[in-house]
Parts: sequence; structure tokens; C-alpha cells
Amino acid sequence: MEPMLPEEAAIGLEERAITFIAEADRLAERILPELRKSVGDLIRTVNSHYSNLIEGRDTPPRDIDRALAGDFSSEPHLRDLQKEALAHIRVQRLIDEGRDPANWPATTSYARWLHEQFCERLPEDMLEVRHPATGQSHAVVPGQLRRADVIIGRHVPPRHADLPRFLTRFDKAYASPPLSRMRQIQVVGAVHHRFL
Repeated sequence: MEPMLPEEAAIGLEERAITFIAEADRLAERILPELRKSVGDLIRTVNSHYSNLIEGRDTPPRDIDRALAGDFSSEPHLRDLQKEALAHIRVQRLIDEGRDPANWPATTSYARWLHEQFCERLPEDMLEVRHPATGQSHAVVPGQLRRADVIIGRHVPPRHADLPRFLTRFDKAYASPPLSRMRQIQVVGAVHHRFL
């Protein structure tokens, strides 16, 4: 997991972050509230599509849009993918509307909240992970760390016994405060990378 943050001397990264914030603020000022809501809805759909695609599950945006309208596929696998996409979108909406925990999001407790909210919105049959080599099945418990080793597609995550140690390091590295606001912005990218 190391290094947890870019080097302090990464001035170029700080300059890019400052430019990004200024450009985002200018863009936000120009967008009408109705358009801002529409863009937010579109981005949640796109994020859901690509997040699922990274996990090897292709849910085309048109099928996500159909699910948002209550039109689910009669094919069970696609219907489950649509429900998974909706779970992503609904949890992202909670965050966008400020209905997430008030604590700093780069924490284990926030990650567990995300996991719990997401998994509670999944179909029951998606709350099971099957090890491809052994065929052993393990239940996914919303908000809880896994209790077995797994393989997800081609990805071999850390052993389950190592997770508490990794998450302790995660919380220590990303604690805020004492991070400056600039470091907090850098942490957002680092957190995404480390969770991947």
C-alpha cells in the first residue's frame, strides 16, 4: 500500500489541484440548477457503468436508464446487473445529497458505511462470492470485512487476515486533520487508488 500519499515535494501535483479546483468552480457557476441536476444524474449513470465494467460486469447505460425508469429485463442476469447499477446510483445520490456520515470519508468507518448501503440494495443472490479454484461459497455481509480469501475475476485481493492491519494503516495515513486542505484533495485520488 505504500506510499500512501504523493511525496510532499510534488509541487506540480499541487499546482494541478489548484487549477482543477478553480476550473471546477468556474464551471459550476455557469451551470443552471436544473442542468446541474441533469448532469449529476448522467454522471451517476456513467460512473455506475464504468465501475461495474471494471469488475467485469457490463451493464450498458441504456439498460441502466431502463432500470431507472422501472423497466427491468426479463433475463435474470441482466436484471441483476441493472439492480447492481441502481444500488451504485442510489448510494452516490445519498452522498451527493449530503445524507452520508458527517465524518471524513477517507476512513474505514466510511468505507464500511458505503459497503453496507451498497450491499443492502443488491439482490440476495449477488451477496455471495464463489472462489473459482475451490468452488467454495462465501456470504457477503453488508458493512463487514470478508472472512475468507477470494478472487474477483483476475484480481487477487489481500488475504482476509491482513485486512485489519491494512485498514489500520489506511486510517492512520489518511486521518484528517492533521492533513492540510491541499493534502486532503490529494488524499481523494490516493484513497481511490489504494482501494483498487
